[in-house]
Amino acid sequence: SDVYKRQEYGDINMSPFNSTMNSGYWGEPTANIDWCEYNYHVTYYIAEFYNTLSGVWLVFLGLVGLYLERKSADYSFKLAYWSLVIVGVGTSLFHATLLYSCQLLDEIPMLYGALVYMYILFSEIQKKQSYRIWKDLLAIFLLGYAFLISYLMYRDPTNCIPFQIGFIIELLLIAFRTTTKTMSSSQLLLRRLYYGSLLLLLGGSSFWIVERILCPRYHMYLNYFQFHMIWHCLAGTSVFLWLQWARCVKAYEVGKDPHLVYLFHVLPVVQVYKQKSEA
Repeated sequence: SDVYKRQEYGDINMSPFNSTMNSGYWGEPTANIDWCEYNYHVTYYIAEFYNTLSGVWLVFLGLVGLYLERKSADYSFKLAYWSLVIVGVGTSLFHATLLYSCQLLDEIPMLYGALVYMYILFSEIQKKQSYRIWKDLLAIFLLGYAFLISYLMYRDPTNCIPFQIGFIIELLLIAFRTTTKTMSSSQLLLRRLYYGSLLLLLGGSSFWIVERILCPRYHMYLNYFQFHMIWHCLAGTSVFLWLQWARCVKAYEVGKDPHLVYLFHVLPVVQVYKQKSEA
């Protein structure tokens, strides 16, 4: 097989070329996986330069979201954007070092961030006391779920299955709930944001899948295109659009009027007005 395995960690090295490279500033990789980008090819101090750089885009998107929510009393959205910032920082640290400790700084915030998105999605705005209790129980359950997955990841560093299964379950629940809420709504803006987020996610995933399949054999060509960097940028933008979608949902629930504007004439963001406009 062209896929190399590290004996000590039992992990996948996607690019055979990386097995022959001298280690850089951070030493031998200890992460579960070594991606297709050539290690220390640009600089001695950063293992995967372009993958590291793409984490900055996630940080930027999170900071934009925090600015948009600066006057909001809804702390769940602020926490969601903070999670995007933290994932971006963790992603950069992971790809810069290829150390397992930094891999956890990438994956665990992804796990917890998705739980924040689930909380936003499943906690409808209701005034009934029983529903407030349900929201508290939901938060407790999600935290317990995250602690369990985190413990399993920490207990066995060579086993990436707990994270993968845990994260996939979160994504499937988010996708199902998002789709049902969008399809049951007559609001055109919700559908525009939904399809935009979905297309970005599917497009990014296609780059991720192609890299995983083709890198062991065609790494010398794929290294010029940096598919994993593209995946980071498209997936991060998809999450940002999904949060705009969620902000629209919350606005409609309380009778407010969301509108789509373009930051820097490129990035779509939602602005919410106090009352729905009469039309």
